[in-house]
This record gives sequence, C-alpha cells and structure tokens, in this order.
Amino acid sequence: MKLVFETESEMTVKSSRKSALVALKRGFALLNLMANNSEGCSFSQMRQVSSGLSPASLSRLLKVMLEDGLIRKERNGLYYMGESFVGLSRSALATSEQTYKGLVTEISKATGQSSVIYEWSGHHIELRAGSCAAGGYVYEKAGARAELTSNAFGLVVLAYMDEERAGQILINQEGLGEKELKLWQQHRREIRRKGLLVLEEQEGSWAVHIAGPIFKGKDEKLWGAIGITTTNPNWGLAGYELLEKLVRNYANKAAEI
Repeated sequence: MKLVFETESEMTVKSSRKSALVALKRGFALLNLMANNSEGCSFSQMRQVSSGLSPASLSRLLKVMLEDGLIRKERNGLYYMGESFVGLSRSALATSEQTYKGLVTEISKATGQSSVIYEWSGHHIELRAGSCAAGGYVYEKAGARAELTSNAFGLVVLAYMDEERAGQILINQEGLGEKELKLWQQHRREIRRKGLLVLEEQEGSWAVHIAGPIFKGKDEKLWGAIGITTTNPNWGLAGYELLEKLVRNYANKAAEI
C-alpha cells in the first residue's frame, strides 16, 4: 500500500475550495428563496435555509450579495432579488426559450403538425414555445397561461402530480363530486400507464392533442408537458403510433434543456 501525504499548502487549497463551494451553495439557496417569495424575505426566513450559519456569517454573505447587486434590501427590512440576478435570469430564460422554440419547430417540420411546450408553474401551466404548422392548429402566444383542466397538456401534468393535490384542484376548479373523481382516477391511471394522453377536441374546429409529461433533474421532478396537435383526420392507427413515439422522444430531449 502506497501512502500519500499532502503538504500544508495543498490542504489549505482544498479547504479554501470547500469553503467557496459551501458559500456558493448557501448563496444559491438564498437566491432561490427570494425568487419564490416576490413579497420579500426576512432575515429570519433566510436563517432557516442557511442551517449551520451564524447570524454574523449570514450578514457578511448578504453584504457581499448586496454589493454585487444580486439582492437588494428595502426600507421595510426585507430582501428581494437584485438587478444583477434578474438580468442573469432573463438571459438564461431567453436562451432556454430559443432552445424550446427550436425543439417544437423541429417537431413541426418532421410531422407537418403544430407542436407546443407548456411549463408547470405550481398553480397553472404556461406556454413556453409553440410552432404552428401552415393550415394547422393555432396556439396562443408564448407566456399565455392556462388552467390545468383547460387542455390536454394541463391534464397530463395533473395526471402526474401528487394524487391528493390533483384531487383538490379538480374539486375546487371543476366542482367534481366523488363519482367524477373516481372516473378521473381511472383516467389518470390510463394516462400514466400509456405515458401520454391522446385527447380529441370537438369544440370549434376538430383536432387531436397528443401530450406527454416532461421530467427534469436527477429526481425527475415534473416540469411540464410537450406534444403535437393534429387537425388531419387521416393519420390512421400507424400514423398516431408514430406521433406518440415522437412525443415520447422529444419529451426526453426537452428534459435535457
């Protein structure tokens, strides 16, 4: 067995790197807290997500973040996202929007049908990118919001979220009773078994939506839904199977963005 000894300077460098990573992780935790609390965050709230950090150390970290414009402090004593952080977020969002737009455009070109991506915000779904084929189904503009129960893409998200929470949404938004909830649960199981939803729309112009869920991260957190909307009634069974396969494949691609 070969023994390897580190010099004092090497150990100092490793310790410094570790400290920097810990500080970075804590900084991200604070930014994430503020991003999800538009009404501002108190010092005590930030202490809760900074376990093991003394009040003095937290104050020093906040001071650095304030100086860099990552956060700002108002007269009410609360902390908010700063201009630098907002600018970085907008740049990252613009880049991802272009990537999503490229993805749905690729689907449309491959199928000749309209394609769309929705993101689940925690309260509703938001259209991130859509590509409308010539003479095909027309989606709303990017940024448009919709309730989970309003279209196939929302229903897919509903099917893959926590069952209890999904039930509460259906009761509060749709007024479903016990019998209807049981029918939905059967429908939910079928969506999850198949891995996507094929829904025919008969109101207005005829269309069929094929929607699949998007999961992201190591924990495969539910992110949203992607799919195709066809207004062509002549696809046939083999055609629909091809479209379903494409939706599954592109859901995996979207998960990598």
